[in-house]
Amino acid sequence: MKKVKFSFLFIFIIISLLPGCTKKEEITYDIITEKIQDSNRNIDITYPQVKDYSKEEDSGFINSTLKKTADMYNEKDYMDVNVEHDITREDSMYLSVVYIGNGKREGVGEINIFKGVNMDLQNSKKLSINDLIKGNKEEELINVINEEAMNKDIEKLQNIEDLGFSLQRKKVLFFYRPSEKEDSEVIKLNIPNERLKNIVKIKLQ
Repeated sequence: MKKVKFSFLFIFIIISLLPGCTKKEEITYDIITEKIQDSNRNIDITYPQVKDYSKEEDSGFINSTLKKTADMYNEKDYMDVNVEHDITREDSMYLSVVYIGNGKREGVGEINIFKGVNMDLQNSKKLSINDLIKGNKEEELINVINEEAMNKDIEKLQNIEDLGFSLQRKKVLFFYRPSEKEDSEVIKLNIPNERLKNIVKIKLQ
């Protein structure tokens, strides 16, 4: 009888350790909006911060990462900047934010701002494109994006390094600039999770 009980206990422990069997922590929080303003350089930037975060020990990293992105456009060589943020996903798994706006940069001129930040809340980590896709699937993702671009008769993606993304529910927003110029148009494509299930290595919902 003891052997049977031990066997069941051993099986339970093994199953609990298998990938995907660990229950995700329920993370709760509120979002507030903060501002960066400088009347001398005509700077007006909004960015989100988490409040009443249930994993309090991680809230500092989350908030500093979100503010750091906004601070990029408050450097001394920027002026006439107007940036707002859009939260594209907000749940226990991910917090995804897009910073959208325009401005001027010394030595560059007019700039078009479109920047995504994706936070993995379960692991308190900022996601990069390499965190999103499997190591051998770069070319497959480029093909999916360029197929969509061709259907819309817009310029194709050339390099995976040029690709940004923002997580949403049931889809991922991918974006890139066909030109290196900072005032160039940003191409934005929504790809359903279904088309990405064999390409990405994180769990999409």
